[in-house]
Amino acid sequence: MENSANKFIEEMNEVNEAMGVKKIETNLEVKSESNPIKSEISYDDYLKLDIRICEIVSVEKVEKKDNLYKLEINTGIDTRVVVSGIAQEFTPEQLLNKKFPFILNLPIRAIAKIDSFGMIILSRDSNKKLNKIGDENAEIGSLIIE
Repeated sequence: MENSANKFIEEMNEVNEAMGVKKIETNLEVKSESNPIKSEISYDDYLKLDIRICEIVSVEKVEKKDNLYKLEINTGIDTRVVVSGIAQEFTPEQLLNKKFPFILNLPIRAIAKIDSFGMIILSRDSNKKLNKIGDENAEIGSLIIE
């Protein structure tokens, strides 16, 4: 499937050819249309995110929910609960006492009737596997964006 930028350039080349104008060369290559880049946000919106390195101090399986963990995290400022759908990809031992980046200033969200006060940040590779981001030596409470 073509990406929209290449398709646009091809359409413009058809018009240019009809008018006798030189062809536009394109070298845009899209590796995956299944995970496109999201729409642009403002720099001010980016700066609003409070992303910090936090340590997971407890991990509990959420009852009757195979994919959910209730994580208690140390933010360097407070301790809070974050509910995350990562239980099928990480064992409690892979998480406990480990440091991960979290977004801390999202609105409180009830997940499986548990209030969640943030979101863990992970990457997903081309095989759909979740991966940890960050340096284990990072200081708890360190800001990712200042």
